[in-house]
Amino acid sequence: ALAWHAAGHQATAWIAYLTLGKEKAHKVADVLRKHPDYALWMKDKSSDLEEDLYLFLHAATWPDDIRDKDHPSHKLAHSSWHYINRFFTLDGKTPPTPEKGKHIQEAFELNSKALSGSGSDADKAVALCWVFHLMGDIHQPLHTTALVSTNFPEGDRGGNLFWVQRKKGTTNLHNLWDGFWDKETAVKRASDAPPTERVDHLKLQKIVDGVKAQYPASGFKELGVTDFNAWIDEGYAFATHNAYLDGKLQGNSDKTMAVALPDTYEADSRKLGERQLALGGYRLAGQLTSLLKL
Repeated sequence: ALAWHAAGHQATAWIAYLTLGKEKAHKVADVLRKHPDYALWMKDKSSDLEEDLYLFLHAATWPDDIRDKDHPSHKLAHSSWHYINRFFTLDGKTPPTPEKGKHIQEAFELNSKALSGSGSDADKAVALCWVFHLMGDIHQPLHTTALVSTNFPEGDRGGNLFWVQRKKGTTNLHNLWDGFWDKETAVKRASDAPPTERVDHLKLQKIVDGVKAQYPASGFKELGVTDFNAWIDEGYAFATHNAYLDGKLQGNSDKTMAVALPDTYEADSRKLGERQLALGGYRLAGQLTSLLKL
């Protein structure tokens, strides 16, 4: 599953950009300019964004963009890197066997190490995109957790199989959390636009400014927590309590039997989502500072 859709990932990157300041952000962008897809990215660049910021936004969404089989860098995609399914079990169910393969914490460690390794500049730029992206993913609570219950004996894949009824239509829980900012940041044009250009950056800037004002860095004592596994613990706690309402949220594995969400669920969840965008952005700035020795 994608984590925050493009708008959420780009908001996290934008907050990191503002937190670093132009001089440090320029050094990060210099690493990204060595990326194998740099020329491809610049083809889509709109004139309303300065290049360094544009590269931050592109870096954050690139690991999702390359999931498209027609993308020239599709061979660098890793679907299991985006999440970890820590099981939240109800109804006395025995959790299923965990999936094989590398997941978010191994991916973060691997790419963090690559930045100080002996690889090429292009390899380091690719690793840096993964750091950007995974810092967004880990702050979306449903990228850490899967519900196991009578309805979902094999797990609900981070809410991807958990169908709910919104005021306007049916969605799965994961998609709901990923997409809180999609509608108000959408570009009014054809759906075949490049992924980055599906986000209206003027509209996104309003969200970024609002989130930063509502949740300043000074308000987060959690910024002292720099251990990735502790961030997984945080996400799991938010997923179980806020996303699944401690197991009380009603959903269905059958899309045609989706259950209506509680009245304040979307507004409450979006509020937590915006807090997580801010925290993810501040932590990303911290990681970039230490990993690139800024």
